[in-house]
Amino acid sequence: MDRKVEIFEVLTPIGIQYLRDIVTELYRFAFSNEVYKASVVDDGLLTFTPPTAGFGLAMAGDAEEYGLFTFSSAAAITLIANSANTVNTDTDAKFCIYDTGTAIGFKNRLAATKDITYWVFWP
Repeated sequence: MDRKVEIFEVLTPIGIQYLRDIVTELYRFAFSNEVYKASVVDDGLLTFTPPTAGFGLAMAGDAEEYGLFTFSSAAAITLIANSANTVNTDTDAKFCIYDTGTAIGFKNRLAATKDITYWVFWP
């Protein structure tokens, strides 16, 4: 399955058409992007080192937790929209999208193994 389609299917609460419109514009302006999905154990961590400032989407589980965020070139995170258990700090019992000091961290602290998917964009 195409990863873009998969992300659209699971991020339905945000609005499929709105996201498709955004992605169409991003490709038009030649944004770079990275999509990654992995099964992550409790307290497991995925990282992405941003080459410059940008924004992204991330999800944990089967559309259980999600976050739309911006990031700086130093990986500082600002959440724009997120589910109740998504935070921008390393906090127990949450899906954490945060600055690890050198990269963007996507940490599963939800007490069970979850698929974590992230999709980041930068100019």
